[in-house]
Amino acid sequence: MDADITATRIHQKQVLALFNCVLSFATVDDFGWWAVPIVAIVAFTLYGIEGIGVQLEDPFGYDKNDINMDGIIEDTRQEVMVLLDEWKAAGSGNGIHGGMFD
Repeated sequence: MDADITATRIHQKQVLALFNCVLSFATVDDFGWWAVPIVAIVAFTLYGIEGIGVQLEDPFGYDKNDINMDGIIEDTRQEVMVLLDEWKAAGSGNGIHGGMFD
């Protein structure tokens, strides 16, 4: 599957480069020298969106912008342990009523 993703990324970058090259020739008749900054802005925007897409493809890891799964799992474990402790206390007859499983 990793080879498919790599092939898709290569194809996507080639299509984006071809589009930007053709865009400059397609806009030069209408905009003249203004075609240069217009194509530069469009290319910058499209390559930025492509870069964001590459980052969002793999959100689980240890980079700074990845989802902190270790923290989420630890928080969930602590919450489950609190619920289990309350359930055990309610089941042992400690006089605690109004628990989750009453």
